[in-house]
Amino acid sequence: MFNTNDLGYKLRCGSIKKHSEQLNKYVAGFIDSDGCISLKYKEMTTGRYGVYVQFALCQSESNDEGHELLLALQKHYNVGQVYIEREFSKSVAARWVVSGKEAEKFLSVIHKHLLVKYTHLGNILWITRELRGYTIRDATDLKDYMKCSRASSRWKREPKHISKAWLAGFIDGDGHYRVRIGRQRRYGDGSVATVNELKLFLGTQESDVFILRQLCKDYRGSLSKRTDGLWMWQLALGKQSRTKAIDLLTSLRKYTCITKKYNAILRALAFHEQYHLQRLSVGEVDKIMR
Repeated sequence: MFNTNDLGYKLRCGSIKKHSEQLNKYVAGFIDSDGCISLKYKEMTTGRYGVYVQFALCQSESNDEGHELLLALQKHYNVGQVYIEREFSKSVAARWVVSGKEAEKFLSVIHKHLLVKYTHLGNILWITRELRGYTIRDATDLKDYMKCSRASSRWKREPKHISKAWLAGFIDGDGHYRVRIGRQRRYGDGSVATVNELKLFLGTQESDVFILRQLCKDYRGSLSKRTDGLWMWQLALGKQSRTKAIDLLTSLRKYTCITKKYNAILRALAFHEQYHLQRLSVGEVDKIMR
């Protein structure tokens, strides 16, 4: 499980400082990947609608086992409620929901650390303040406003360097660590490479691809577009890139708060220490396989 110096351990045992900026950065990354910031409408007895802010973060139990992270975050910030919901991807899902002025207060703490949803949150908070004390007849225009705001959302300014705490949160939401041992790859000249593969993947929709370009700039790796339109950032963590990638993985371990992702990092680091990249000819592979 977590090391006592890691953010995930401190969060679960309650030893983290109340106003920890490292945790705020981690949560900002998590919200940028998996969080939903929106306007909600409460129908009044007059038939008009009151408007308020709602923040929601959903995680399936297959990613956040026992809903440990959402429950720990709700307890630490002491806002909102965690609801156990419908079956989601063959797993029970949980939602951490914070609404109204409580959501505004919580999000104002996180706002400065957001990179993907910074301007979107600013737009939501602005229109909520403008409409405070008023009721509206129709919410259609506000729904369109929300969609446009999210689609065009960006950071306040390009960061000098994306923090590892934010990146750990973003990966906990949308990232994937892959470890494959002894994978065989056959080349056109007849040679076969037996590769012990170690990779980190992150995916976003096209409107958010700017954050992946920044990750390429800060941490290297490659960027590609899949056939389904999703953009992917891929960073190899193999032996040849030890000086950068493995150091990054060691740093991410300190900030990762989801047990499943934390264990994946531990396996990747152990893998890197125990195995080496091997390239074998067809004859050598045949000799081994006999």
